[in-house]
Amino acid sequence: MKKLKNSLGLRLTIIAVLTLVLLIPSLLIQNLIYERENRRDSVAQEISQKWGQEQTVIGPVLSIPYTHSFTSEGQTQQIIRYAHFLPENLNVKGSIAPEVRYRGIYKAIVYNSVLSFSGNFPALDFDNLNVSEDELIMEDAFISVGISDMTGIKDFITVQWNDETFQANPGIASNDIVASGISIAPDFEPNSEHRFQFDLNLN
Repeated sequence: MKKLKNSLGLRLTIIAVLTLVLLIPSLLIQNLIYERENRRDSVAQEISQKWGQEQTVIGPVLSIPYTHSFTSEGQTQQIIRYAHFLPENLNVKGSIAPEVRYRGIYKAIVYNSVLSFSGNFPALDFDNLNVSEDELIMEDAFISVGISDMTGIKDFITVQWNDETFQANPGIASNDIVASGISIAPDFEPNSEHRFQFDLNLN
């Protein structure tokens, strides 16, 4: 019996067994933490998908289609390309308000942004475009604003163009610059200055 009490190997074995037994609750708690973290991330993603993802706003951009002629295999063909112009002046004012959304014991912070855009497009100079004015299709010119996540739009968007008001349509005729957004197609006079103003209410 005395020999058993003084056995170093037995003591080490008992310590190892006790250590393993004590590790079981720790592993269970760790698994619970991982499960809660994954659930928290999925809830935040779910709320973001319904509220609106990260937003990138581009523009406004004035786009004018024109016909481009080229020769292929001895035949002359035509395709439609777009000339894009940015405003001469652009003013942006905005505010961002955070809001907390809950799902059970989980929460996520989302944001609403109200942005006001104003500015002007100058009379256009086509000398550096290498495009003849005869090739320009002025009646199909349009103004577009790129919005990366269209689900985040809260209100209808109206655009003040000079003295006229247009309700913006979803979608853009050309994705040269932006893949998604809104656009209007006002009457456009290339030799005149044009003023614009619009508000965006985005989640």
